[in-house]
Amino acid sequence: MMPDLGKYADTVLSAYGASVVLIVLLVLVSLRRAAVVRRRLDAAEARRAALRASVPTGQQAGPGAGVEATAPASPAPSTPQRG
Repeated sequence: MMPDLGKYADTVLSAYGASVVLIVLLVLVSLRRAAVVRRRLDAAEARRAALRASVPTGQQAGPGAGVEATAPASPAPSTPQRG
């Protein structure tokens, strides 16, 4: 079922072998990285849930907590003013 590769058989088969090894390594590294990221995300979500649970009802927690809302600055003119 394998085609006759002649004198290039060793080169072609070693290239196929190297490709398979690299693809397997890439998949393993990706799975490992996904597991690390999942653990970090779960930890961050647990910290956020604990923070929200420790804040009394009616108070805001998180970035921007306690910052008063202000009106935005007036927008810059769309055309330059000539004098």
